[in-house]
Amino acid sequence: MKKKANAPRPREVVVAAILIVIALFYLLPIVWMIAASFQGEGEIFKIPFNWLPIKEGTLNSYRFALTNGQMLPAFMNSIKAALALVVIQVSLSTITGYVMCKYNFRFKNAALIFIMMTLMVPPELTYFPLFDIVKHLHITNSTLGLIFPFIYSGFGIIYMRQFSTYIPNEILEAARIDGCGHIRTFFSVALPMLKGAVSGLMILAFTFIWSEFAWARSIITQDNAKTLALSLTQLAAGTDNYINYAALTAGGVLVMAPVLIIYLIFQKNFIESVAKSGLKG
Repeated sequence: MKKKANAPRPREVVVAAILIVIALFYLLPIVWMIAASFQGEGEIFKIPFNWLPIKEGTLNSYRFALTNGQMLPAFMNSIKAALALVVIQVSLSTITGYVMCKYNFRFKNAALIFIMMTLMVPPELTYFPLFDIVKHLHITNSTLGLIFPFIYSGFGIIYMRQFSTYIPNEILEAARIDGCGHIRTFFSVALPMLKGAVSGLMILAFTFIWSEFAWARSIITQDNAKTLALSLTQLAAGTDNYINYAALTAGGVLVMAPVLIIYLIFQKNFIESVAKSGLKG
């Protein structure tokens, strides 16, 4: 009897099983945190752990996190910072990376080397001079001050430049012959081909600023300007030597949820950019 052409090989089955086990291993802490967030404080330490708190489920932990942790205003502050950074950083990185790839100008290689050198410097070393600049500009405790050091991303420029190399020069030349200027060629021809790469950079930029803590801790001192990362530390610190661990897990779910949603929205384009090296079709 002949084997079916589409039948999986034993090696493929083994590899798939191993990957599933690894995926479950990484998902286990997330599932535990979500289950614990719907339980009372004393229940999350019970053995065996209740993985499906359907009957005993409660939203008290989320209420505590939103009120005592002041996570609702912090959520709005994080949303504003994330949207501002994604729009500005992704736009600048895409345009700069495209220009660095497709145009020749004086000192282009020197500029590219300088940008790559910035990736070797730990960002924490630049926080001291940047803090002095932000302080003199009077933009502490603001969205602009929060995203100021990350508006121009060396990684984002190199990332978009690499994907721009896969855009055929013949297509760009054909667009210019048809009468398209440089700006129209970029927006009408090049940008649609960079859709997957742009989606990937958006995910990375959003995830970074959403969980950014060190810089936010330095420039944000007012409660009404705190981000989610700072509010979560407030829950972790507790009050009067008392830490509500159930509320802390609920706060962790609130911080994690937008990142997962953003990834699920853009995952198709992100995976496509990795699989097809920035070109569709």
